[in-house]
Amino acid sequence: MVARHPVTPLSPGCPWATWERPNVKWCEENLCAIVTAPANTWSNLAYVAVGLYIMFQGAKQYTQKTKKPGTTLKVMGVAAIICGLTSLLYHASYTHFFQYFDFLGMYIYIAVPIALSARRMNMLQRNRQFFVALTAICVECAMTVVAEFYHIHIQFIMAINIFVCLGLELALWCRQRKVGEDGVARADFFYCIVFLIVAFACSMMDLTGLWCNPKNHYVQGHALWHVFTSVSFFFVYRYFSQFDLEASEGLPLIALKQV
Repeated sequence: MVARHPVTPLSPGCPWATWERPNVKWCEENLCAIVTAPANTWSNLAYVAVGLYIMFQGAKQYTQKTKKPGTTLKVMGVAAIICGLTSLLYHASYTHFFQYFDFLGMYIYIAVPIALSARRMNMLQRNRQFFVALTAICVECAMTVVAEFYHIHIQFIMAINIFVCLGLELALWCRQRKVGEDGVARADFFYCIVFLIVAFACSMMDLTGLWCNPKNHYVQGHALWHVFTSVSFFFVYRYFSQFDLEASEGLPLIALKQV
């Protein structure tokens, strides 16, 4: 990871000044305030907005289609909200302590689509998905501590999660091409990838200094990472909403007669 911004201390007497700094510095200048990086902080509300929509409107629509409780979608919404709030705390505080919670939020966030893709591959059943996801999150938290000890960028753990998520869907697509049309609409998954790529480009331009105005507390490249990845997650929800998420085995498409 090539970063152009040195991790700088806050001035003595500032809120959070006595706390340990994180292992990465984004372009936005950190202010002597409770919210040290306004753009990178408040942009996380996009995750909260998407999470609330999935929790309430998404779950409601699923129940109307299937006559089943939208438990999995509610968990998906909660995961997005947790990701937004933990990242908000991290960027507001500019502290190493809340950076751990930021990664915890991301691990929870990405565990949902990974677990659902694993169900599509018949690697686990619905009654095991939450236990498996929780176990994976705990293992990743342990890996984060180990990576920190050996001075390995813990951001790589999240990158591995993203590749696993995309890899599972690619494997499903390759496998199902061999057996013919499976009826799965993949446009939303394509949009998810597009927004993820745009988000990554914005974040990397911020990190490397290609796009950087430290005094701008309204729009930052990393702030757009938050916005675009939340939109990406919305399309993840849209993609998985075509499946019967509360089915006991696998992840079948919702029957057309139920729509």
